[in-house]
Amino acid sequence: MKKKNVKLTPARLLLVGIGLKKRFPEKLMSVVFILFSLVHSLQANEALITGAIIEPPSINGNNSFAMLIDSTTFVNVGNVLLRYRQTIENDGLPTYIIVGNWNHPEQVREIIVKLYQQKKQRLEGFVLIGEIPLVMLQDAQYLTSAFRMNQFGRSLSESSVPTDRFYDDLDLKCEYITQDSTNALIHYYRLLSESPVRLQRELYSARIPVLQSSKNKYKILKQYFRKVVRVKSAPRESLDRIITLNGYNYISDSYAAIIDELFTLREVLGLTRMVNSRIHQIFHRISANPKQQLFHTLKLSDGDLFILHSHGNEETQIIKENVSNTFIADENVSSPSRETSTDESDATISIEEINRQIIETEFVILDVCYNGAFQYERNMAAAYLFSRGQVVTVMANSVNVRQDIATIENLGALAFGARVGHWHQLENYLESHLFGDPTFRFASIVDHDSKLNLPFERNDISAGDLEDIFKKSDLPYLRASALAALHKNHANRYEKYLEPALADPANIVRLKAWLILATERSETFLQHLPEGLNDSYELIRRYCAMWMGEIGSNNFVQHLARTAIEDPSERVVFNALISLKLIGTKEARTALKWVLSEISNFDDGKFIQQVRANLFTISQWLPNEVIPPLTSGSVAEKIKHIRLFRANRHLVALPYLLFLYENDESPEVRTVAAETIGWYGFYEKRNVILEIFSRILEQEGLDENIRAATDLARRRLIEGANKPNTP
Repeated sequence: MKKKNVKLTPARLLLVGIGLKKRFPEKLMSVVFILFSLVHSLQANEALITGAIIEPPSINGNNSFAMLIDSTTFVNVGNVLLRYRQTIENDGLPTYIIVGNWNHPEQVREIIVKLYQQKKQRLEGFVLIGEIPLVMLQDAQYLTSAFRMNQFGRSLSESSVPTDRFYDDLDLKCEYITQDSTNALIHYYRLLSESPVRLQRELYSARIPVLQSSKNKYKILKQYFRKVVRVKSAPRESLDRIITLNGYNYISDSYAAIIDELFTLREVLGLTRMVNSRIHQIFHRISANPKQQLFHTLKLSDGDLFILHSHGNEETQIIKENVSNTFIADENVSSPSRETSTDESDATISIEEINRQIIETEFVILDVCYNGAFQYERNMAAAYLFSRGQVVTVMANSVNVRQDIATIENLGALAFGARVGHWHQLENYLESHLFGDPTFRFASIVDHDSKLNLPFERNDISAGDLEDIFKKSDLPYLRASALAALHKNHANRYEKYLEPALADPANIVRLKAWLILATERSETFLQHLPEGLNDSYELIRRYCAMWMGEIGSNNFVQHLARTAIEDPSERVVFNALISLKLIGTKEARTALKWVLSEISNFDDGKFIQQVRANLFTISQWLPNEVIPPLTSGSVAEKIKHIRLFRANRHLVALPYLLFLYENDESPEVRTVAAETIGWYGFYEKRNVILEIFSRILEQEGLDENIRAATDLARRRLIEGANKPNTP
């Protein structure tokens, strides 16, 4: 790490102005900023982008990091921001400070792209501080895990996804729509159909907001930066003390799912090698008062990571059952209801309660719908971030999130010293965001070659090195990450390791192998699926049950029916019953009736109700309420009912969708039908659909909207879902 010569740059002159703030009014400081910007434009045109002042790193290094901050926030917190920057550079990462008056997202993206494309000290990540434009994206729901709202007839604010993938996935192609009428920071875009159908981020990112409505907004921000400096200046500790909480009705309240996640978490983080490691698990069905138990546990001084799995919205987390909780948001609900209880009962956690807590874990994962909805100033992610204690970084979701996401899939990278941002770079959903410091990292539990920084998937590591790791390492996560990297970066070398991986004793290695199989969707995948229903890892059984329904083959019906009455996990049973409903054939209906007769002897009513509802859907709702509007309804009715099949891909609907796509007189209906067919990426006979698409695309004079929707749907069927576990 070599120190650079320090120059008196305009940015440093601006920092001097911070000391004058108490003597001079804010308007004068704005004039000072403009003058310094003008000087900078005359002295260093090559560094000036959209009027921004760039403070270069004070050290050299292979990669770099950037802080982008608005001028007003910088004037108020600049001194402590420099101390924060110093902690990052002390860790060997050169860091830019970029100050500007950011009026449009394109200004921000332009400077990020420039830093990423430079040959020396190439940008690896950034943090957006203060008032930085926020992108709300339309026509991109297939890049989310669960958001399936009908955009027609809905406002832009309601039907768009807040996402910073606009800034960190540089391959996305977007078209500007408009600026929000009430919040000047919010800008609406639509994702263009020629954009990639999978997210693969070049950079990691995070946000550190300013609470504009607070009288102490800059004091709160300064306190946060001081907290980060304090935490990062202390000796780095390993990730060996974890707190988890499963709230009401999350993953069907399955004990089997919770137990297996805890076991796999120990495996992924290498905790089986650490005598003093500990996972403190809180489950609402066991704890008499899970909320108070959580608050007590969070203020203990030795926690490292807190993972919360629950339902909720941007201002609330649901911990236990309460009849007044009518605002649950999950994968079947595209927006949270506002019918919330105002009392601080033991059933929910509110922003105000978090504001009063001391939270001593450095990293918090909020696996909750809408907790990271950063288009609203009041959100749970900000509350945790600015809480007293040790919290440096928070991960949360800007819209609803699917419960079946493998939250711990790549967490092992953190146990081996990866930055939180590098871990999050693999969490490729529009809604998933980091808040706070993305450069934070724990101490590695082992010494390893610096060339092999984790996660392996993001690095250019030779196939030989990865093969050696897979074959020789006794650490499950290293084997899993090596297998994933072979698949991503060395396509001709991974196949011979799939069979050994499927037989690996470690859950995480087998899970990675299954996700690779599901990504490829080959005949090998179809052949192995029945075996997956017998895997010892609950999450693998859950996924296999789900994939069978997406594929839609009658060959899976008996396997699913047997799973529905034998599997010990309520969530696996739930997925098996859903899959039988999606297959929807005569054989599937017969199987559901058989399941109903078998479980009537022991079920408490929950699954009996689900089976009856599934039978009603297949036998009455679809043929009587949904299919008729597809065949004889108005244009509006057809579009409304077509879109139902994006989230619930019933196989019985495909012939009707294809007929409408090929023959309907309305271009709007044909366009929506094409877009919806693109959601059937696992369908076993998708090649038939691809032949139809190819034939239509050859037609002269084809409506451009139909052509664009067809091309997008075609690429989605060929390449598969954004992530295979959330099709």
